Amino acid sequence: MAILELGKQLHAHILLIGLENDLMIHSALINMYCKCGSIQEASRIFDAEENDSVVSWTSMINGYAEHGHCKEAIDLFEKMSRVGMRPDDVTFIGVLACRAHGDIERGRRVSERLLELNPNCAVTYITLCNIYSAKGEWKDAADMRKQMRSKGVVKEPGWSWLKVKDQVSAFVAGDRSHPQGEDIYFMLQFLASRSEMTATAWKSLSIGS
Repeated sequence: MAILELGKQLHAHILLIGLENDLMIHSALINMYCKCGSIQEASRIFDAEENDSVVSWTSMINGYAEHGHCKEAIDLFEKMSRVGMRPDDVTFIGVLACRAHGDIERGRRVSERLLELNPNCAVTYITLCNIYSAKGEWKDAADMRKQMRSKGVVKEPGWSWLKVKDQVSAFVAGDRSHPQGEDIYFMLQFLASRSEMTATAWKSLSIGS
């Protein structure tokens, strides 16, 4: 919430100095609100302007996809084609992240097009693995991982940001370089063990009843 408030302050300053019509700033605002979970505000900004940049369309499509609004993401993707905008590989990633409404065949078709645009896109392979796994297609998921290894495609580690008392800390998967890293991981392990104990207790109560 604190990051969103900072974003709103920046947005207000942009309006004040008259830069809201700059294409890159317009796209960045849409992306910022999407990343902060304020999809409604991102959509309002997108709808308020003539969007001549593929970046703006992609930001909105990916925002919808990341927050589970698959119908809106696919509808906007289809509208993008109707108005003559050419999607790029990042746009296809957003549509594919919707897992094609659980339709593996549609997911395959989208991924084939995406891999034509960028055959070394790790996100495509990972998303397809998730599609196959969700449908119980374990062999296809394993084959996709083998293709990644054979082509030398490596997924970039994910980053997380956490703000505590006006200080922002960044974390990457597996990174222990933070000054309080040991304390953080100790607490995470503690919370994980407590969660596991709680789940086991609830399961025992359910079986007993």
